[in-house]
Amino acid sequence: MTERTHNPLTASVKPGAGRWLRWTGFVLVLILAACLVVYRAAGREDLVLDDETRGRAGGAYVPLSEGVTRYQWDGPAGGPTVLMVEIPCAS
Repeated sequence: MTERTHNPLTASVKPGAGRWLRWTGFVLVLILAACLVVYRAAGREDLVLDDETRGRAGGAYVPLSEGVTRYQWDGPAGGPTVLMVEIPCAS
C-alpha cells in the first residue's frame, strides 16, 4: 500500500474536482469543434461581393482601378475633410 503525502497545491481541491475539470474541458472542445464545423459549412469565405450583396450591406461604393471600395461621408457639414485609407499588408 502506498503512503499519501500532503501536497499543499492540491490540499484544497475536493475529490472529484479533476473529473469535473476533465468533463468541462471535453465539453468546451466539443463546442469549439461544432462551431468550426458550422463556420466551414456556411462557406462565408466563398461569398461573392457583387452589387446585390453590396446593396444589402449598405453604404456607398466607388469603382477604382483595383476593384470597388466602400466609402462613407460623416461629420458636421462644412467641417474638415479627412480621408482614411486601409492598406492591406501581407504578413
